Amino acid sequence: MTEIRRGNLSEYWQIIDFIDFVFSKNSVPHHFPEMYPNLYRTTDESMNNLLNLWEDGVIKCSVLTYPRTVSVGGESLDVTGIGSVATHPRERGRGFMQKVLGKAIEEMREKGVHLSNLGGDRKRYNHFGYEVTGSQLNAQINANNVRRFRPDFNADSIRFTEFDMNDAQTMKRSMELYEKQAVHYLYDEADFYLRMINASSRAFSVSKDGEYIGFAALAGGRFRELCLTDDKYFADVMSAAALKNGSASCSLGEWKLPSLREFCDNGGNYSLCDNGFWLVMRWKEVLDAFVRFKDSYAAVPEGELVVDIKGEGRYKIEKGGVTETTAKADIEVTSLQAVRLFFGYTLEEFTYALPAEKRVFAKSLLPLPLTWFNTEAV
Repeated sequence: MTEIRRGNLSEYWQIIDFIDFVFSKNSVPHHFPEMYPNLYRTTDESMNNLLNLWEDGVIKCSVLTYPRTVSVGGESLDVTGIGSVATHPRERGRGFMQKVLGKAIEEMREKGVHLSNLGGDRKRYNHFGYEVTGSQLNAQINANNVRRFRPDFNADSIRFTEFDMNDAQTMKRSMELYEKQAVHYLYDEADFYLRMINASSRAFSVSKDGEYIGFAALAGGRFRELCLTDDKYFADVMSAAALKNGSASCSLGEWKLPSLREFCDNGGNYSLCDNGFWLVMRWKEVLDAFVRFKDSYAAVPEGELVVDIKGEGRYKIEKGGVTETTAKADIEVTSLQAVRLFFGYTLEEFTYALPAEKRVFAKSLLPLPLTWFNTEAV
């Protein structure tokens, strides 16, 4: 007998041992509760986020579906992260993953989830509607460049102090700072803190000359997240981390570009890349939220672009937002292509034949700033 159902606390070790085994068998040793303490907690709620296939009482396949809400410029979007996609090595080829992930996506659509993200093989997940897209700025600096560009910089003025959930003052002001960010997820205290720690990463408060200026999820010199009271501190914090660790790196959303100017003038550099697989299920709400957010910080000109997404709808994209329309489409795309068009860096692939004014508008607005932050894990 085969059944697909949500997990519960009484099955905790059966499920954890199963996904640990599958991933350890495939690659390096895994222990998911240590790697992702926010996702695999000893609670019914946490286990209920795992959709599992059992055959004759034995677990054969498992998928994590982790629900969250992200605020994008004040607009709330429901996001489900997919993780620990596991089928027992001896059971592959029987269609178990097709069934479990297919059911997970069906449930997401029924619940009205806006977006879903995961990582993995493109061809495999294209089949389920996920496409590689999104963007992030990867900032890097090494200690030698700090010394050459900033010989008088005092790294001791910046301090990183590890904190935990028992530090009520640091927790409070860090959560308040996080919730002021233009893009942030809605978390309670436990989820806010636990997502920052894992086997190599810890949570730190950051101070300058003894004054609190932010917090970080930090693994050596790699900032999995860096949140500051003022972006003017970014160059100093990165320089201090590089001098302490040999180098420092941090990923940012494109709306943080202005904070990189001083950083680059003082020996840093950055690159731009896509950063994950995304499935969009509620196109109008998602596009509208991100178009409005982009318009809040970028010089988007007046204009419009009508895009027909096969099987999903036809939308008029303007400076102020997105509406459904029956007007003639400027661009016709599949849903996979639409993910690349709106959120990826392949714009010319779709806009080369447009009239000049529409190309200018599209290039000013797109890509929309969809970013998968490292601390969100899935």
